[in-house]
Amino acid sequence: MERLTTLYIDKESHKFSAAHFTIFSATERERLHGHNYSVSAKIVAPMGDNGFAADYNVYKRLLKSLCDALDEYLLLAGDSPYQRIEDAEDYYRVHFAREEMLFLKADTRVLPLRNATVEEFSRYLLQQLLLASEGDDLREVELCVASGPGQKGGACWRSRGSTSGSRPRNATNSAMASCEPPASRMCRRKSLPVRGLKIPSSSNRAKASAESTSAHL
Repeated sequence: MERLTTLYIDKESHKFSAAHFTIFSATERERLHGHNYSVSAKIVAPMGDNGFAADYNVYKRLLKSLCDALDEYLLLAGDSPYQRIEDAEDYYRVHFAREEMLFLKADTRVLPLRNATVEEFSRYLLQQLLLASEGDDLREVELCVASGPGQKGGACWRSRGSTSGSRPRNATNSAMASCEPPASRMCRRKSLPVRGLKIPSSSNRAKASAESTSAHL
């Protein structure tokens, strides 16, 4: 019988500061403001014969890299059905209701989200983590984003029924299928590219793992 173990990663360094506004309807939204977000993860993996499941250091570096890519930016929801984002040379021109807002591209990240909320941030970051972890022998990954003490949203991926040799090859699709509402409730549109986001390659992660001498928090 396969023996599984759970790793919890919740480091002070896994955080990002960002501006956003949540959209409530076609005519209502929050005022532009910011949060100090924190990111944590739970990873379930098989226990090896040597009492070792997965290298904490590899996933700590991945989470830190994902947080750094969003730190000190304005985060816009590129897939919102209620706003339209245009490319205006050095700016993004955002149309919402009767408002028109200009944001410097250098200060902004347009993400493939329906809204700028902790629920959507967690889903997006989980997707990025799974893409970066492709080929790893994982059974479950849960990622949470908190906008303050006692307030967070989370997204979870689980492998589909495999008891050995499972890899999150199709993890992105599984995670998105479990989080998205029915298609009838969604308004899909082409989103602008995520500028400046860099995911560590598998070769760099392998090198980082080889350099680690122990798995510790």
